[in-house]
Order: sequence, then structure tokens, then C-alpha cells
Amino acid sequence: MISSKVAWRGEIVIGIAISAVALITFYNFQHQNHGQNDKKGNGGKRAKSNATTNSSSNGEMRNYNWQESSVELPTHVEREIIKEQRRQAKVPHLARKSPMYDNVQMLSPDGELLSSISTKKGRWYVKKGLAKWVNNDEQTKQVQINFEPKGRAARGGSGTYMKTEKRNVCVCCGKDEHIMRHYVVPYAYRQLFPPKFKSHLSHDIVILCPKCHLHCEQQTQKRSKEIDAMHRPPTSREDDDTSQKFVIDKHLKKIRSAGLTLMNWKHKVPPEKIAEYDAMVRLHLGLDDDSGELTTQHLQTAIDVQYKIFNPHYISGAELVLRSMMDDFNKIEEFIRSWRRHFLDTLHPRFLPAGWSVDSPVASDIRGTPP
Repeated sequence: MISSKVAWRGEIVIGIAISAVALITFYNFQHQNHGQNDKKGNGGKRAKSNATTNSSSNGEMRNYNWQESSVELPTHVEREIIKEQRRQAKVPHLARKSPMYDNVQMLSPDGELLSSISTKKGRWYVKKGLAKWVNNDEQTKQVQINFEPKGRAARGGSGTYMKTEKRNVCVCCGKDEHIMRHYVVPYAYRQLFPPKFKSHLSHDIVILCPKCHLHCEQQTQKRSKEIDAMHRPPTSREDDDTSQKFVIDKHLKKIRSAGLTLMNWKHKVPPEKIAEYDAMVRLHLGLDDDSGELTTQHLQTAIDVQYKIFNPHYISGAELVLRSMMDDFNKIEEFIRSWRRHFLDTLHPRFLPAGWSVDSPVASDIRGTPP
């Protein structure tokens, strides 16, 4: 049963993010117009504009200096802008530094193309004396093994994906900038699979650009929560709750919130609230009214309080799901295929490698395979 509450919350978050981008674009347009008018009215003198954000041609946000802008943004929009700016700043660090696919061709003793592999794997075969580079040159990107591979005759059409040359582009939109690895079956589940369902299986690891990855991850998290809710038994006592990784100390959380408000948002808070937060922080730190104004160090101490306590009863959703099917490989197989269908339905990818299919094998024979 799909959780309507989870879906509703997810739609709200996405809606707020879209609204933030739309508002930024609108405010930029307004600033640009004001700047042009000022330029005309001041004898060609260039008007200074504080708004530095606009929407680029590919839909990504540039840095918006809303703190210096004369435009007053709603608080929830400011938060979304900050989150988006932080996400954009992380993109270069999260993106791959090298291509994901080397497209080295592995050939059988009689010259038949068996699969497309990485340079690392090709070197492994050569180092173990199981293969040699064609013409003794690694630059040919062809390695020929000297033994008959197991199951070559029975592989049939399922080997298409293994043989095809794969492009280092987003499988959804085709972009090749800041590409990153994406797990079709979420890694939280995949890491708990028996070895035969995760070792030497690259079919369910694809390339996405940051924008497509973010969209897919939002839908993936939504579905994961729904699956979690279906497998998690109800509990009547808070101290037996297995769904929360941390228990929240509500009082300390209020102290932290008060410190953050006084540190960053004091200019936007009513005086009576400032007095309330000030008294709250003073009481926590053991300061009286005669100790002077709260310093930055005082506020930082309040912000740094540890209000999260690890819950010893916590069980992750992935663990619950895998426990329910660990002894039934057919269930694991169907679980993997369901995520493949979800991936297709979510992104409608147009650049998947030839041979990628929901029905492709989900398990491998890991005996004697290279790292």
C-alpha cells in the first residue's frame, strides 16, 4: 500500500524547489529590467545589481546572492536557495574524475568478442597469465584470453549488454558533464545482497548527470520509504521504535534552534522572540542577565549541543526488507527487477547501452572471476 503521507510530503518538497527556481528567475528578470532603466536614466552609468543568479540554458542554478539583494524573499524560499547552492557546489566533487567505461574488448582464443571490460580487469587477466594484449600493446584496447570461457555457448542473447560499447554519458539525457555513478537498485539494499547478486554485475550501475540523478534519487527515496513502511512492524512505545536511527532530545534541539536563530536570523525575528531565545540560551549555559550580551562563542556552544542520541533498537529499512527475503532467491530476483522497472518508469532513459533490459540476469557465477 503506497503511503499517501510520504507521497504528499515529497510533492511539497519538489514543489518548493521548483517555486524557488521560478522566483529566482522572476527576480532576476526584474533586476535586469531595473538595471537597464537605471542605465538609461543615468547617462549611460552602469547600475549596480545585487542579484547574481539566473537559470542557465541547461536548467541549473547559478549562485544567487539573495542576502545582498533588495528583494525580500520568503524564508522557505531562502532555505531552498541555500540548499540548491550547496548541492551545486558539491557537484564537481561528487562527479567522476575519470570515465566509467574503458570499453576494452575481451576476445576468446578464436577471436570472438566476449565482453567489454575495464582496463583494470584486462590488466588482471594479463598479470595472471590468462590473457595477452593484442599485438602486445595495451593501446589496442583488446585483450585475448588463452582459455575457453565457461558458458559461452549458452550465453546467447543475454551477452549483448556485455559486448556492447558503452558511452560515458547520462543514460537519461545524454549529457557528458559531471557524470556520476548511479545504482538502479539502491546501494543500501545492494550491499546486503548475497555475493552472487552483487559481485561482478555492472548491469544495474549506470551513469547519470547531476540533474537526472537528483530527480531519480527523490523518487527512489520515496519508494524506499514505502517499502520500509510495508515491512516494519507497528510499535506502541516510543522506546521500542526501530524506525528512527536517533532519539531526539527535544529540549536540546530547542536550544540549538534558538542559538541558530540568534546567530543567523536575528534581524528577521520579533523582539519578544529574541528575548525568549536569549533567555533560553542563557539558562542552558548558566549565564545571568548581568553577564553581558551573548557572544558568538556562546551561541556556537548552544548550536553545537548534541541533541541526537543513537537508538539501540534501530533497524534500517534495507535490513528489514532483506531479512524478509534472504532465504528466497526468487524474491530477491523479483525485487531487483522491480527496481529496474521503477528506474525506467521514473527517468524514461534514452541512452541506455544496447542489451540493457529488465529481464537481464540478476545473478552471476563468481568463481574464478577477477576483482
